[in-house]
Amino acid sequence: MTIQALAKTTTAVLLAHDFNLECRLLITALRSPGDFSIARCGPDISDIQRALLGFRADVVLLGLQAHPANLCRVVQWVHRRYPECKIVALINDAQRNNLPELFRMGARGVINMATADIDLISKCIVEVNQGHFWLSSKELDLVLQEFSKSFSLQIFNRNGQKLLTHRELEVVRLIADGLTNRDVAKELKISPYTVRNYLSQIFDKVGVSTRTELVRFAVASGRPRSRETLVSTPDRSPALRPC
Repeated sequence: MTIQALAKTTTAVLLAHDFNLECRLLITALRSPGDFSIARCGPDISDIQRALLGFRADVVLLGLQAHPANLCRVVQWVHRRYPECKIVALINDAQRNNLPELFRMGARGVINMATADIDLISKCIVEVNQGHFWLSSKELDLVLQEFSKSFSLQIFNRNGQKLLTHRELEVVRLIADGLTNRDVAKELKISPYTVRNYLSQIFDKVGVSTRTELVRFAVASGRPRSRETLVSTPDRSPALRPC
């Protein structure tokens, strides 16, 4: 399916970036198909606030190369102040360890500019604007690794009752470690068919339909292992789209 077919209406994109050359190249490339209307501003909170007063953005592309440590803080501010805007974080290799935090702060997509091309960026914008989450398979692996090292998953309903059995939680944690169904089966000494049955039950209880949705839910809901986590049963979540 082409990007033109996916983007039935023009998507308003605010590019908040601190590298002039990369900005100009992105704007030129994104404008050429005619699917996006583009505005540009600096990546500081004050710059974004001024820009959004006069430009109603569907998607904010946010890149902080000069001050990468500020990216999570700015993502959180935009998400809280303008929740109707979907945020795509443009990162470099040095910022990849911030991926779990970026999603918890409100990003709905992450693009690594070291490996992305314009078609990938365009598709990400379209998918995020349609309500999906976006993350490359390479970055998804990193999110799973960081999540499993630092965060725990304890899922309860609104009455404080456990949604998952001990065995189901074992399956979830192994998936969060990046294991395939076959690897989970070997680890738990059960058949792959049984793993699929467990996953089907877990999806139904948590309210998701794929393992990537389960990962997105886990990343968004995770808490440091030193604290006990209490999360409510979510509404059915949009998919985390690996590219």
